[in-house]
This record gives sequence, C-alpha cells and structure tokens, in this order.
Amino acid sequence: MKNIFIILIILVTLIECSTQKTEEKDQKKIDQTQSVMKENISYKEVGDIKDLSYANIKRIEAMISIPLGRTEEEVKETLERAAKEIGQREKANALVVKGFGEGDKFKHGTYTAGEAIYAPNGKWEDAASSAPMSISIKLGSLYFQNKKTSDVPQKNDEVTLVSKGNKLIKISKNRDSWVDEDIIAKLPAGTKAIVLERYEEALSPDHKFVRYLIQVDKIKGWVDGEDIAK
Repeated sequence: MKNIFIILIILVTLIECSTQKTEEKDQKKIDQTQSVMKENISYKEVGDIKDLSYANIKRIEAMISIPLGRTEEEVKETLERAAKEIGQREKANALVVKGFGEGDKFKHGTYTAGEAIYAPNGKWEDAASSAPMSISIKLGSLYFQNKKTSDVPQKNDEVTLVSKGNKLIKISKNRDSWVDEDIIAKLPAGTKAIVLERYEEALSPDHKFVRYLIQVDKIKGWVDGEDIAK
C-alpha cells in the first residue's frame, strides 16, 4: 500500500512537471509571436513635431519612418500604433501622422507610405469636438513601389544615359530647372556617366521626382532620374 502511494506521488509530480513545461513552451511561443508582431509594426519618429494648434485646441503633425517590405495591412497597423502612441503621449486634441518609407526624403505636408489621423471621429476638422477619439488611415502608393536599394543607382555607381525616342539627354547646371539657360550639355543615349549625388522628393503620396548629379568627362550636371539606368 505504501509503495502504491509513493508511485502515485511520483506520477502526480511527473504530470505537474510535464504540464508546467508545456505551459512554458506555449508562453514562449506567445511571447515570440507578440515580439514578431511588434517588430512588424515598429517605426521611428523623424523630424520635429509641427504645432498646428489654434485657440486652446492642440493639433500637431508628426512624421515616422517605416521599414520597407511591409504589407498594406502591416503599414496600416504601424500607422495606427504610431498615431495612438504619439497622440496620447502629446495629449493632442488631434494628431496627423505622416509615414515615409525608410530612406525616403521626408517633409511636413506629404507622405509616401500613408497617414493616420487620431482625433474625435477620426476627423482632423473635429479637433474641438468631445466625440470619442478614433483613427482614420490613408495609404500612399510610393512606399509599395520602392525598388530594392541594389536596383537604384547610388553615389559612385557607373550608369548609362537612356532616353525615349532616342532623344539627346539634357544636362542642367540647376537641379530643379531645365530651361535653356541652365542646359550645359546634350548627350546621346548610351553615354556612360558616374553618379556624384542622388536627390529625391515626394511631391504627393503617389508621385516623386528623382534627380542625379552626374559626371561625364569634364561635364558635371543634373539629369532626371528616368534618364539613367544602372
């Protein structure tokens, strides 16, 4: 009888240990899943917060950088997380978060990945309302069109001038102007050049322009991003 009692105690102990190990494994899986999920919606604040307040209504604009390669759903969740965290931290009546792809040039007023508004009814214009706070989101298309860095010409890369219709490529001394007085050379398609500098700017959520400062022999000037190929 005594032996049976000892055996029962051992069995119960083994079952409890097994159950504990299973629970620990399950918890570890949950923690790993949550960690991955959190990583998939991580972001980095960039630039300064812009104050757009009026009277005693606090309205602000913030900008965030989002790692490339995320799905639309992940970008939405990232924007939502950033809007809620920054909005609550800043105690804003209304907040708009502008999201940019990692490596994009950023500035207030536009975005490449999307924007989230954290405000009463999810509406910027309702900042003075006592309605419940909610989040509305818009996605941009430029983030999802971003090419791999390896496909994009970078500083010191050798590139080839290209053109549609076999037209001469105009080289400008001014990055933002191609009027006649700015043109310093016209070169044929197929000409080899070295990239000295790359510049890009988002004009809207769906459009950006890219400019390259290149050098061909003693000629140094700017070309449109569509005029060169790696």
